[in-house]
Amino acid sequence: MKTPELTDVAAAGVQDWDNATESLRAAAKAARLKFYSVDLSRVAGKPALLKVLEKGINLPDHFGHNWDALADCLEDDEWMDKHGVVILWQGAEKFRKTHHEDFETALDIFSEASEYWQEHHRPFWLFLAD
Repeated sequence: MKTPELTDVAAAGVQDWDNATESLRAAAKAARLKFYSVDLSRVAGKPALLKVLEKGINLPDHFGHNWDALADCLEDDEWMDKHGVVILWQGAEKFRKTHHEDFETALDIFSEASEYWQEHHRPFWLFLAD
C-alpha cells in the first residue's frame, strides 16, 4: 500500500493501513502533521477504548469519557494541530471483532471529525491496522 498524499485535505479520512508504522510516522512528519499511534489490541470495551484514546491522542484535560465528549474534543481547535493530524489504530481488526458496536461508533465519530476538518482545510487521517 502506498502512503497517500497526507496534505491532501480532500482525500483525508479513514483508510486501512498494512505497512510499517514508521513509514506512516515519517510521512506525517514530512507533511508537518501531528502523528498519534494507539494500540487497540488489548482494549476491552468502550470505557477502556476512551481511556486509550485519551492518552494515545492526547485529548484535553476536560475530556468527559463519553461519545459526545470524544466528538467534541476531536473537533476542538485547541486539540487539533495547526497543520492536521494522522492517527494510527493498531490492533483495529481485533477490537472490531470483539467489540463491534463500540468500534463502529468510534469509527463514525472519527469519520465525522475528518469531514469537519475538511471543511476547515486541515487534513485529519485515521488509519486502521491489524
